[in-house]
Amino acid sequence: MESPQERPVEELTELAAVLGATARDAARLLGLETQLALRALVLLAVLAVLLVAVLFSVWCALAVLVAVALYEYAPIGLTASVGAAALLWMLLGGIIVLLMRRLVRRLGFPETRLAVQGLLAEAAAGARRAP
Repeated sequence: MESPQERPVEELTELAAVLGATARDAARLLGLETQLALRALVLLAVLAVLLVAVLFSVWCALAVLVAVALYEYAPIGLTASVGAAALLWMLLGGIIVLLMRRLVRRLGFPETRLAVQGLLAEAAAGARRAP
């Protein structure tokens, strides 16, 4: 027969065993899910590289299409058509570079810098007024 003092000890031991098993199962599940997530990440990277290759081939096809259209529908020769298409792509590239430069300026936190400069100027003016 069990004494009343041994019963809580057994229950605590059983609870600790259940909690330990639960923690082990949760850790194993986390490890397996992490492996799945890493595999998915690698697959996403491979698919991204493939997508870049597909988009590059589409871009090349568009460049050829523009050159052929200029050759067929404009009264200029083949060399001039290819040159005009190249100039068109260079113009598009220049526009993209200008947009990128505009976005890069925003990375410098211009409004925050202006606000901090204003605060520093106020602090310096307050320090000069203090005796």
